[in-house]
Amino acid sequence: MKLRRASLLIFLFLLSLYALTSSGRLGSSGDGHTMYLVARSLVYEGNLDIPPQKPAVAMNEDNPNPVVPYGDYGPDGKYYAKYGLGTSLAMTPLVALGKALSTTGDSLLHPYFPQLTASWFNSIILALAGVTFFLTALRLGFTFPTALTLLFAFALSWVWPYTKTAYSEPLTLWLLLLTVYAGVQMQRSTRWGWMVLFGAASGAAVLTRVSAVMFLPVLYLYLLLTQKDRYLRRSPHLIRNWAATFFPLAGFLLLVGWYNAFRFGSPLSTGYETQNWLTPFFEGLYGLTLSPGKGLLWYLLLTALSPLGFRYFNRRRPNENKLFLGLVVIWIVFHSPYTYWSGGWSWGPRFLLPIVPYLLLPLGALIERKPARGEKMLQLGLAALLALSIIVQVPAVVADYSRHLLSVYEKYPDDFDHQVLFTWESSPLPGQWISMLEVTSIARQPEITAQLQENAWETAYEDADTAEEQVATALNLLAANLPDLWFVSFPLLGLAAKGSVTAVLGVQIGLVILFGWMLSHLHPPEETAG
Repeated sequence: MKLRRASLLIFLFLLSLYALTSSGRLGSSGDGHTMYLVARSLVYEGNLDIPPQKPAVAMNEDNPNPVVPYGDYGPDGKYYAKYGLGTSLAMTPLVALGKALSTTGDSLLHPYFPQLTASWFNSIILALAGVTFFLTALRLGFTFPTALTLLFAFALSWVWPYTKTAYSEPLTLWLLLLTVYAGVQMQRSTRWGWMVLFGAASGAAVLTRVSAVMFLPVLYLYLLLTQKDRYLRRSPHLIRNWAATFFPLAGFLLLVGWYNAFRFGSPLSTGYETQNWLTPFFEGLYGLTLSPGKGLLWYLLLTALSPLGFRYFNRRRPNENKLFLGLVVIWIVFHSPYTYWSGGWSWGPRFLLPIVPYLLLPLGALIERKPARGEKMLQLGLAALLALSIIVQVPAVVADYSRHLLSVYEKYPDDFDHQVLFTWESSPLPGQWISMLEVTSIARQPEITAQLQENAWETAYEDADTAEEQVATALNLLAANLPDLWFVSFPLLGLAAKGSVTAVLGVQIGLVILFGWMLSHLHPPEETAG
């Protein structure tokens, strides 16, 4: 089987699975909704400004930044989002599709189509990231079965709940992974297109999240060290090589500067005007890695074996091992003193999402290592951690994590952050299981669901001005009390007939089973990556 066919099958399997568990909404994040509004403004008005947004309000009295804005007013008096342009720009085709669909009828769902199609954005991006991850694993020399195992560890673990959001971290993850893949490919291919991809993908990552500029020194040091013949020694194509790599990067960096100047009057002004570096370093480091509420170790249990994976991976690919370690370390060090290191109301430490591939890929060396006598337990432990890393995500996929957080705030209004971040009692990890059991129980009670439906519409009509936002508000309210799945909420709100929902759901389940069966019968491809 050719690699291209295997890649397409992986993409279709992941996309069908993510679509099956989607919510049909942008999630509860004000960040994601604001980036959607920029995309909508581009599609509908051809502009970059958006309506003024109410800022987020901290739930702790001692927060140094009690009010956190989603944007700011520019010198022209218009309101602009503070986030990078990348996610909004990449989302515009889906918003344009939704706009076109919204004109095809007059049901309750039609005004909401732009948000519905935009809600698929991170499902598509993370399905593409899964394919790129798989190809990278092959290019690193791992066998086909090992690459598939690593793929499931990536695509079905901590990144899965982020398919239900509109955050920018998934796109940053994919662009960074494309950069790494291009760099690895350049070690065996003379095609200058890989140089262009390396420069363009790394630049686009900065356009998506300006903090991704922190990755650039590590990435380009790796490039220069592994490609000395192309960049540092006399070569008939030396000028072309530098131009192919650095012109795309420079183009995206100039676009970042232009976007900043267009919005806020200066190439260096991003709109992040609050005090952003107030956390003691070791407090943030502990919070990001080991804390009960946000520690990466607990949300992705496989990372417990990452240090051992790096050890064995270094024997096979020392240059890539240094690259992966550099990306991981610099990103964690950068975010540890960040005031908002926790990433707000998100599942786990969302700022660390872009480095997940580099914590998992080295485990391939651990999987393929022949265990010595008495080390069988290591392989069993790896399998168990893989299974647990997937199981942990189930309640976050089924239930909206804001339900648990609101319950903690009601119980500890003056100590919310500490309780959620640093105590197991209020941690989302056990709390999310309780939320899942609660919402699935409510869904089985017709009288309560009917009342929830009525209350959702009443609140939506009171709080939202447009038909699109009324549907979005009703969906968000329903998601807090019922399973956060499109096939649960859409028929309850009258957005789709039960018959059509059943048909679409049946097709989705069938596709997941079909593509899953085909994946299980895949044989090693006839050609290698690239």
